[in-house]
Amino acid sequence: MASLLAHEAYLTGLGDGSFDAEEFLEGGARPVGTRLGTRYGTSFEVFRFDLW
Repeated sequence: MASLLAHEAYLTGLGDGSFDAEEFLEGGARPVGTRLGTRYGTSFEVFRFDLW
């Protein structure tokens, strides 16, 4: 949260000032947490590059 809030220029560029950093972060983490049986969670997608 603190890291996102520290990026004032980024937040200013998001529009009318109604951006809620806490809801943004928690809103994305809640659905994943529900699937995992926790309050918050995160998911990752693995991309395999077979370059050889």
